[in-house]
Amino acid sequence: MIRKGQIVAALGLLLVFALVVTGCGGGQKAAAPASKTVFRFPLSAEPPTLDPAIMVDGVSITVAQNVFDGLVQFNEKSEVVGAIAKSWDISPDGKTYTFHLRDDVTFHNGRKVTAEDFKYSLNRALNPALKSTVAPLYLGDIVGAKDVIDGKATEASGIKVLDSKTLQITIDAPKAYFLAKLTYPTGFVVTKEEVEKGGDKWTETNLIGTGPFKLKQWLHNSKVILEANDKYFQGRPKVDSIEFSIVTSEATQMSMYENGELDMVYVPASDIKRVMDDPKLSKELTIVPHASIQYMALNANVFPPFKDIRVRQAFNQAINKDDLVKVVLQDSVVKAGGILPPGMPGYNPDQKGLPFDVDKAKKLLTEAGYPDGKGFPELTIYIRAGNATYKKIGEYIQGQLLKNLGLKVQLQEQEWGKFLADVKKKTVVPAYLLAWGADYMDPQNFLSILFRDGSPNNRTGYNNPQVNDLLDKADTTSDPATRMKLYQQAENIIVSDVPLVPLDYGRDNILMKPYVKGVVNTPMGPLPFHKVQIQK
Repeated sequence: MIRKGQIVAALGLLLVFALVVTGCGGGQKAAAPASKTVFRFPLSAEPPTLDPAIMVDGVSITVAQNVFDGLVQFNEKSEVVGAIAKSWDISPDGKTYTFHLRDDVTFHNGRKVTAEDFKYSLNRALNPALKSTVAPLYLGDIVGAKDVIDGKATEASGIKVLDSKTLQITIDAPKAYFLAKLTYPTGFVVTKEEVEKGGDKWTETNLIGTGPFKLKQWLHNSKVILEANDKYFQGRPKVDSIEFSIVTSEATQMSMYENGELDMVYVPASDIKRVMDDPKLSKELTIVPHASIQYMALNANVFPPFKDIRVRQAFNQAINKDDLVKVVLQDSVVKAGGILPPGMPGYNPDQKGLPFDVDKAKKLLTEAGYPDGKGFPELTIYIRAGNATYKKIGEYIQGQLLKNLGLKVQLQEQEWGKFLADVKKKTVVPAYLLAWGADYMDPQNFLSILFRDGSPNNRTGYNNPQVNDLLDKADTTSDPATRMKLYQQAENIIVSDVPLVPLDYGRDNILMKPYVKGVVNTPMGPLPFHKVQIQK
């Protein structure tokens, strides 16, 4: 057996020998190796998956968008532009898209990408064996997609390969947002041979994409390390690698940034005032409106009192959101009135939501059969473990419900992956705190996906036929002004029905070292990091 120490010693002697030979051969000193540039950015949790077909969370997507590509992508203006598709044609009826692929795109294993790869990837995402909750949302408009999801077909009839560089996709009705849906990871292309070779562990052993970075190492609950793809079709990344440290504690993330161990970090609410008052840190702070809403979901599937609109309205009107935003969250976010956030098409600045009114809330709860909270069943609100901001919000709501309605509720912290899995089941978690961020800048991404009956992401049992009808019309109407009016009408009803309590609209408070250049932050979060530079 050769011991590790002997290998290291032998390699050391070989290295010395190589340097001596190089020095003698040309009479020149050996050139010092160029230093590697690393961009260091934290993940707030262990990625539940790196399989683009099933991922539902921002942590996983942050990694995946740097490893994979789709037909289209977003630019810095949140506009849909070509990625692997260099161009596309849309039929006069608005239902058939013909994509023309670039000829210079290769997978990390060196093989060129073809239209057949996209056909495979899209059908794979729809395959019921994967149990993807996002494939129906983002690919369900494709003709024949439901047949695949239901196990009635192995391929969607609306996905056709015309030749090796031409893919045709037909959808069930003209929809203004369809192209934007293809930017979601369910539209990313994967390699059939690598997926099948790796089996259930392909994301660990055979994670092959086309993106600007390749997976080098996934050290679970510690780090995800990516290395530059020298042959990336949009040009080699400006840094040699990305180091995603998995750090669940917001306080630890801040400490690492201030100690020089991270290059960029999101500032938690508890630190925003300190950062703004700090003469050094304030100069490194960038504030970007985030197209997202943070909310408390009231799940009538699990908790029977939430079937009563009066109970839901009482919960909403018993929580002082102005106080929550100003005192608890230190004005790091903006109070939410409705569902659609500022900057989103269809956003209504006059949508103020149900007002904070303790007397009205008490009256509603009494009418529902729970005077002063008497007889109200025990309720547990679930929150993400390790996140100090969510815990503070949960404790504040817990105090408000006790003080204003006489309700004693419990808080349950749960690890991120488990939390997401239980929420997705729809029948486990009675109430929870979560945020929804835009995957594309269209109100359909919020209203139809979260509140349309039958949507996989409608997880509270909410079903209002009038809302369903308005959303169906808005989703398929071609006139932009009419679409927005219909969505706003639906939003008005949803806000009054309270399937969830809107709390605040997001804002990204970002600290970035002065030597970091090229990060592009948008209302949907940062774009892939292939243009990031470290200029020390």
